[in-house]
Amino acid sequence: MRTLKTTSLLFTALLMMGVISSCDELNKLGITLDKLTQSATTTIDPTSASDTTYVTVSDSFSLDDFKQDIEDAGYTYDKNKLDELKIVSIHSELINPAGGNFNWGKSAKVEIRSANHPDLQTVANIDDLADDLTFYDYTVNPDDIAPQLKDDWFQFVLTTSTDAPILVQHKVKSTFTYSMKVKP
Repeated sequence: MRTLKTTSLLFTALLMMGVISSCDELNKLGITLDKLTQSATTTIDPTSASDTTYVTVSDSFSLDDFKQDIEDAGYTYDKNKLDELKIVSIHSELINPAGGNFNWGKSAKVEIRSANHPDLQTVANIDDLADDLTFYDYTVNPDDIAPQLKDDWFQFVLTTSTDAPILVQHKVKSTFTYSMKVKP
């Protein structure tokens, strides 16, 4: 089974919003935070099929799911202060198997959808993966995804196309870099 873990990215964004909204001096300013990073690990199980497309849908999340964590940490939670969030880069690197590569991969795409934005919006993609790669960088769509994050729920969708069977389980670490604007 494939897993897509996005909670750490979202918790960091919320924690930053909480920190900013709890500081009286900063409440008077609109803040832009650049080059924030967060990592997540995805497990890709073996397959016997080649030339196949796999679609992995994350759990549904709401920023409200993290409200108690933020408040327990002593910060004020207000998702309406999130003005803009843009993914700047996504770098994926093979962790296991040792000596492995992405030769089975053809392309990948990360998309987001939400309660009031049901059409998939592309966050990032990569086409025509070269042979013998152990890491790759996505081409990122610079559009703001804050509207989806502030909806009642949102999901990330990962679509992967292969041109060869995946013979052994792979673990891939993806590092997300993003910028965020917070309203005063």
